[in-house]
Amino acid sequence: MTTTILHTENLAVGYHHKPVLENFSLAIKHGDFVGLKGLNGSGKTTLLKTLSGLLTPINGKVFIQGKDIHRTDIQTRATLVSIVLTERIRLRGLRVRDLVEMGLYPTEGAMHFNTKDNSQKIDESLERMRITHLADKTSPISPTAN
Repeated sequence: MTTTILHTENLAVGYHHKPVLENFSLAIKHGDFVGLKGLNGSGKTTLLKTLSGLLTPINGKVFIQGKDIHRTDIQTRATLVSIVLTERIRLRGLRVRDLVEMGLYPTEGAMHFNTKDNSQKIDESLERMRITHLADKTSPISPTAN
């Protein structure tokens, strides 16, 4: 039996009570591969932000592993969902290693930094992503720097 990991009920998403997508229902099961396709401005990013809990739906509900994502505390939500959008985030001076370490926050808490055990987890993550050579590379000071 395949478990449903994400489902929506009568979802309407948009901004300022103006929906870009209405009456949307979805069920994604463990192992499903899902893609979104549509014109610019058709609501793809708005839907993703709503599914991940970044935006509140105009109507309907989003459930991840049976939990209403919009009624879940932020700490629990961080263990259920992550999202990478196309907007650039400027994190000047932050090393790649530091960014990977930040990914431990939802499960390890704020006091996890600089422990030997977590240092090993970070090293393993860098190796799995094949980016150990970038570990100490820092974000550029200006948008045009490499």
